[in-house]
Amino acid sequence: MKILIFASLIIYTVAGTQLTLDRNPRIVGGEDGQIEEFPALVAIINIPRQMRTCAGTLISEQWIITAAHCYTHPVNFTIEYATSYLQQTNPGAKHADPELFLRHEKYNGSSITFDIGLIKLLMPLLTGLHSPFSRLAMPGSYYRTGTPATVAGWGIWSYENSTLAHLQKADLQVWHYRDCQEAHKDSGSSLSIHSHQICAGLPDFSKAECNGDSGGPLYVHGVQVGIVSWSLKPCTVAEFPGVYTDVSFFIPWIQEKTGLEFELQNFLIRKN
Repeated sequence: MKILIFASLIIYTVAGTQLTLDRNPRIVGGEDGQIEEFPALVAIINIPRQMRTCAGTLISEQWIITAAHCYTHPVNFTIEYATSYLQQTNPGAKHADPELFLRHEKYNGSSITFDIGLIKLLMPLLTGLHSPFSRLAMPGSYYRTGTPATVAGWGIWSYENSTLAHLQKADLQVWHYRDCQEAHKDSGSSLSIHSHQICAGLPDFSKAECNGDSGGPLYVHGVQVGIVSWSLKPCTVAEFPGVYTDVSFFIPWIQEKTGLEFELQNFLIRKN
């Protein structure tokens, strides 16, 4: 097995087949969605490059959860929210400025573990959308392999095509982390799947996350259970489910860092 490393991109050659690890997945095989379906979803826009680099979800007027590997130093990005179209096609889009970015203390960029971060906004914002905050999975939540799920973000139609400005969504299925471990064992990747991660994909791998939308949400029945973390490429060609941070595992950490109190309603949502 040959391993070639280029910045955040790792290419594995296994039995003549080239597999790529991408820490910035985007959706492949999706369809157009509307922000009203995913009102907590936001885009993280790199200011110097004027391009979207990650996504996240609002959990209160001033806090966003995303992937730790979306961290930039110095903090030089803006948040675009309450829109189905991003900046290039919607010059009237709403923006918010960040105050700080907190990465989990145990985040490891080599193993891509504990891949969760928090963005605090400089000022509280009102999106103008109904139910604008993400409903979070309760600690200890368990989802069997095959549970229907939905991933959303600003994605591409196929691995070869360029990114789209319109919000995309795709229906997937959850893979329990042990089943995900089994699926990845012949990938040639040095990465492992851990108990604080879950996975998602389809049995025929016709839909998947792909290049560029890390930090976005995975939902089960409208409850956010995952954060897009990493996957092997080519999208929908490499037959491995995408890997997500398990939100329920990190609820105590989220509460500790944000000071938010959550209300129990078969899911967790910020108290008014």
